[in-house]
Amino acid sequence: LQIWFNYQKFKKIQLVNIGVMLKCFLGIVFTLLLGLCVSSTNHILPQCSTCQGIIGIARRVLRSELALSVYGFIKEYECDQTGYPHDFCQNITRTQYKNEYLATILSVVDPDRICSKLNLCTSITYLPDSDVIYTKRVLRRAPPFFQRNIRDNDNLLRFLVFADPHIDFEYIEGRSGNCPIGFCCRTDSPIANNSSDRAGLFGYMGICDIPVSAMDSFTDLLNNKVQFLPKIDFVVFLGDSPAHDTYNQNPKTYMRGLKHLSEMINITRNKIGDVYPVLGNHEGYPCDQFDANDVNNNGGEHNWVIQNATNLWKQWFTKESLGTFTQKAVFSQLHPQSSLRIIGLNPYVMLTSNKYLWGNQTDPMGTLAWLEAELEKSELAHESVLIIAHQPPSSTSVNPHWAERFNALIVRYANIIKGQMYGHEHEAYHTLIKNKNGKTVNVAYINPSLTTLPYLNPTFRVYEMDATTYDLTDYEDYRLDLEQSNKQRRAQWYKAMRFSELFGVSRLTIRNAETLTKNLMVNSEIWKKMLVLRFQEGPSADRIYNNRNLWPKYQCSYWSATITERAKCLHLLQDGEMKCFNFIFEPYPICQKWETKVEHSSSLQIYFIYV
Repeated sequence: LQIWFNYQKFKKIQLVNIGVMLKCFLGIVFTLLLGLCVSSTNHILPQCSTCQGIIGIARRVLRSELALSVYGFIKEYECDQTGYPHDFCQNITRTQYKNEYLATILSVVDPDRICSKLNLCTSITYLPDSDVIYTKRVLRRAPPFFQRNIRDNDNLLRFLVFADPHIDFEYIEGRSGNCPIGFCCRTDSPIANNSSDRAGLFGYMGICDIPVSAMDSFTDLLNNKVQFLPKIDFVVFLGDSPAHDTYNQNPKTYMRGLKHLSEMINITRNKIGDVYPVLGNHEGYPCDQFDANDVNNNGGEHNWVIQNATNLWKQWFTKESLGTFTQKAVFSQLHPQSSLRIIGLNPYVMLTSNKYLWGNQTDPMGTLAWLEAELEKSELAHESVLIIAHQPPSSTSVNPHWAERFNALIVRYANIIKGQMYGHEHEAYHTLIKNKNGKTVNVAYINPSLTTLPYLNPTFRVYEMDATTYDLTDYEDYRLDLEQSNKQRRAQWYKAMRFSELFGVSRLTIRNAETLTKNLMVNSEIWKKMLVLRFQEGPSADRIYNNRNLWPKYQCSYWSATITERAKCLHLLQDGEMKCFNFIFEPYPICQKWETKVEHSSSLQIYFIYV
């Protein structure tokens, strides 16, 4: 009250004072509550019920309108102090920060969990094994890994993969690509003062998402027979259709991109075959948040995400797949007239930023248990498997506990898993998956994005697969030439590269991927090609190539199947624990305060907030 009085009187406030007082207050309240719980061990009060009642009261207090208002006030003030427009700070506090706070309290201040930890209650919500115990159990029956010699075969399956379109319905041609809040080319951006900052008809290579015209040009390309695009047998969509304006979204606008994309893809169905889609972390509202604590909860208040996606995609699924997708946002479906099974995963069960998972980070919604059962059935049926998901397990946004367990399943069933397809990173690269002996047994492919954010050319990929063994044999990247497309006012897509030709190998194999990864550490020519491929011919390739201090961060990503492995590669593990997480930002060395010194630094900062 004193702080509020001073603010009203002087219109000034010391944020440090608020933070300290709030922490002290919450600390005192929580200590008293826990003291009451512990005192019940003397049988003065019934142990379990009293503890749960007290923690339940604490949860209700912390989720009250008063607590939410105080938290929102602090976050809005913090945002204002960074210099961003007040409207932006108000919106992002309302749409994102407050929802994340409520999710955190719901997940962390859990009566069952806290009282069980205090040994006052015997039953808890879940009893996860340690990662080590889980991994040992999964790998106990692992057969020896073998890599079949891939023979030349003209009988191929081709499938198209596209990820992260992030369609911006507020994109306006002629607006500036350089704006104060760092998300540009739209209605709330200033009009461009010069041609270099001007948003074009099909997009702008900067901190902007793609307009509807660019998305439609992509689906037109699939619908019309063009000479350079091969016949497609099926399509994989890796999620994230909404724009990055998380500060200005609601459930209705979040689904607008997915609805438009799905309708346009349906028009092309007779040209592209079957479609296998997964959700992205931006599909939900608020971004990243989904209540996946309970196997039977089905997302709780966020279940509308699954329901809307089910309505849009139901014609793409079999009856069985539709049932599991409706329940858990996962599916397992055999490709017609083949023994290739496509398995799609729910992005929200693995997200570190999903505050609902802080109470259960190992297997929310029982997704890993379901996946293990599906892989076991496929192994017994002598099927091959293609796994698709939005985030790669090596991403900094994926919970390390979940990633460790997931990769144990990949190693265990490496003989039948022919590929892993991911998006999310807005970069195109691969990651080697190794067994406990250090042998590479699988490769995860992180695919290019259709959006231009940040500083990218819209790109999609076509993979080739042996139609008999289902081994991947090659891939090609197709790219939108933004400069020429905007100049000629007609979309100019072209074949940018073929993997085997670019790197001088006969075909795409696990062995060739491993050899290439070793060579990029010592061969600067290969490393530069990798960077151009990774950043979709954007300016970041040259920027990183010319700064050797940044090389380790990116080179380690090719070797690291989880964030823990990447931290180990960067010498950031101390007694098995991470020293810091700052290495997801730049510049290197990692554990220093992030002070970006590259072009459009404020834009990059706000971009990382959105991602």
